[in-house]
Amino acid sequence: MDHRSGGVTTPRSRTLPTRRRPAGGTERGRGPADLRHPCRAVRPSPQPETRVPAKHDPPPRRRLPLPPVLLFSSDVGLSESWASALRRAGLPVLGCRPWGDGVGYAYVLDRPEVLALLDVPRPHPGAPPLLLARSLALIGPTTVAVPAHVDPVPLLDSGVLNTVRRDDPPRELAARIAADARRLRKRDPAPRRDGSPAPDPVFRSQCLLLEILCRAAAPVCCHDLRRLLGHLGRPLSLPALRGRLERLTPHLAERGLALTRSHSWGQDVFQAVSLDRPRPADALG
Repeated sequence: MDHRSGGVTTPRSRTLPTRRRPAGGTERGRGPADLRHPCRAVRPSPQPETRVPAKHDPPPRRRLPLPPVLLFSSDVGLSESWASALRRAGLPVLGCRPWGDGVGYAYVLDRPEVLALLDVPRPHPGAPPLLLARSLALIGPTTVAVPAHVDPVPLLDSGVLNTVRRDDPPRELAARIAADARRLRKRDPAPRRDGSPAPDPVFRSQCLLLEILCRAAAPVCCHDLRRLLGHLGRPLSLPALRGRLERLTPHLAERGLALTRSHSWGQDVFQAVSLDRPRPADALG
């Protein structure tokens, strides 16, 4: 019906019916997010593309196991806990041997892939780290672990492979020592003499001395041998060393070698030379 007011006919206002949503919040399969805005429809996430390796791609790099490390210590009681921390960090430490252990020396000497690690937790009055490092380097490449206050330059000049600070975090130490051990794989193995007799456990120390002399690329100082074959702070006496060297004369002759000795500046220097060369006047035997 029309409503008349002031002679002007206007249509009555009419309210449109509101559209109700069905129960459950969905309409014809559309979710609630679709009803709020059509652009917010949930779309499935794209699947990651699987890349097919090309023929020229290099094969995946296979990590080689870390070379073993044998620890020699001037104080086994302090080095045991330090070695355990290195093992937990992933470094394969075979054991902790005291200074002067001939079994450990022979193990490193016969296995070029094993790194000799010298740990000096605290200074010893009769065996400074420099002299111990020079002696241990006779059996193979050596890494020296010293406290932070020790100067590493003289140690590196003595011929060791590397020096580390034993107070550094174990994870960093294990990585540095493992890098030194991996460098041994690129080295040529120590020369071996054909026809050499098998070591006798009774004469293990003599066999160790024989192998050191045969494999040494340079003359060997008597003081380094005395410290290596003696005890910490009590090196082997010089007369005892000379007697042991004289008893090696027939074993050296079996390998076609002769031992020479030169004395200068208060020390004896020994070297095994071939019998084909002219023997000097100071040759032993």
